[in-house]
Amino acid sequence: ARLFNLLYTKGLTTEQIGEVYECVYGRSYSKQQVSYLANSCRDNVEKWLCRNLFFHYLAVYINATFISTRRDRQVSKKAYYTILVVLEDGSREVLSVVNHPTEGALCWKDELDTLKDRGVKE
Repeated sequence: ARLFNLLYTKGLTTEQIGEVYECVYGRSYSKQQVSYLANSCRDNVEKWLCRNLFFHYLAVYINATFISTRRDRQVSKKAYYTILVVLEDGSREVLSVVNHPTEGALCWKDELDTLKDRGVKE
C-alpha cells in the first residue's frame, strides 16, 4: 500500500499505478483496486494527523512551502504547512503536514488551534 500511495502522491493516475505494478510485479490491479489502496493510506494519515500530542515541546518550527500539486487534472501551487518540534531528549518529530490553497494568517491560526485541540499547551 505504501508504494501505491507514493506513486499516487507523485501524480500518477490510478490507471498508471496499476500499469507500474503489472510491469514490476507481474500482477495487474484495476483502477478501483488502486483507488481502494490509496484511500486506506488516507485513513492512516488522518489518524496520524488526529493523534494526541504532548502538552510541552522545547521548540516548535512552523513553515509553509509552496509545492506544485495536481488536483482534478490541473496543477497549481499550494501551501504545505509543516510543523516540526524538538522533544525533551533533543530528538525531532513532525507533528503535522497539511496543505491549504495559500499561506495566510487564518491558515496559520487554524493550524495552531489544531495543535491546541490535540493537547499542546506550550
